[in-house]
Order: sequence, then structure tokens, then C-alpha cells
Amino acid sequence: MEKEKISEKAVQILSKMIQLLGLEAEISFVKTETGENQCSLKTEDAGRLIGRKGQSISSLELLLNRIMKRCDKESPWFSLELDGYTTGNNHHNRESIDYDRFTQMALDTAKEVKRWKIEKKLGPFAAGERRAIHIALKEDPDVVTESETIPGDKFHKLVVVKRAD
Repeated sequence: MEKEKISEKAVQILSKMIQLLGLEAEISFVKTETGENQCSLKTEDAGRLIGRKGQSISSLELLLNRIMKRCDKESPWFSLELDGYTTGNNHHNRESIDYDRFTQMALDTAKEVKRWKIEKKLGPFAAGERRAIHIALKEDPDVVTESETIPGDKFHKLVVVKRAD
């Protein structure tokens, strides 16, 4: 699908989703200065669409992008902006996660766990950040990592680092 048609399709799908929620919004496609594809929304119901701690707009963004990928496997990521609020998800550029920082944090934590023989919890982190920690420690035979759910938070979890006894 052509880039222009992909953006039109994203706006069309997002409009239908907003309509099915029983809300009204003016939606436009914007190419940001960083080259990110963004759907900009203007509405009287901003609070309802953003949701508590941004959960509604994050879910809406994820759903839009899953639909877009199903329509066209080559579809870029579309972020949502609502009255100046964005989710902060930047899937078109994987450099948004500081892998060096998370790797160093993981290695330091593993050293403490081995030395003091206690488990340590890190976070809360989003999925990509947790993955960086898990990958950094997967080759260390002395420690294991697992993600632990935080009650009431669907998007962030803790990483537990413990000895592999």
C-alpha cells in the first residue's frame, strides 16, 4: 500500500474506533520533525480518551497499530497525540530504549544477587526495558530473571533477579 494511502487508512480506522466508543474527535495525520507517523486528535472528551495514567490512549494506539499491521505487514507505527498528550511509545525507532543503561543495571544487580545471596527486584519497567534486562542476564548461569506483575498496572512489571540454585 502506498504511504499516502496507509496514513489515510490509519485515520479512517481511528475515526471508526472513536465513533464506536460513542465519542467524537477531529483526526488528522501529521509527520513529525523526527519522521514519526502521528495521528493527531482534537476532542471535547480528551480525559476519557487519555484515561487514567494514559492507559486508554495507549490501548487505542496499540489496537490501531495491530489493525494496520494486519491490513499491511509493512505498515509503519502510528503514534497518537491528543491535545498535546502522547503515549511516548516510539516504535519506529528502537533506540528509544537505552540498552547500554539497562545492560549495566542488569549486570550490577546480578553481581549484588550473587554476592549477597538475595533476590532483587528492579522496575517497574515496560516490556522492551524488561526484555533488555532479561537478554543481558540470560547467559549468566548463576542468576535467573523473571517478570512480576504489579497489581493494577497492565503495562509495567518488575524484573526479579535471583540466584539459580
